[in-house]
Amino acid sequence: MDDLKCNSLRCRKSLGLEICPACETALPDPDDVVQTSLNPHDSYKTSILAGLSPTIILDVAGRALNFYAYQQEAAFQALITKNAQERIAILEAQCNTIKREAHAEVNRESL
Repeated sequence: MDDLKCNSLRCRKSLGLEICPACETALPDPDDVVQTSLNPHDSYKTSILAGLSPTIILDVAGRALNFYAYQQEAAFQALITKNAQERIAILEAQCNTIKREAHAEVNRESL
């Protein structure tokens, strides 16, 4: 991640600090955001925390679990929102149908 630039072809200015999407904290250090494999090899899993103290390992694990929980909650909220929007669309269609039928009945009675 050398230098991030604006996606607008007319702009392409260098972007400033990275911001965490979860808590909106500035991430100025180069190791604040890293690309990682979500399905690492066993050799990577064996070596990544080797030599670190149990305190550091537990701290890393706790942060990873918190981030995972955040991701799961965000996915769950997105699903709830999608389902609610689908239900709203169905109810709006039903209301429009009832409204049209009521207008048609009023028009028939007025003739």
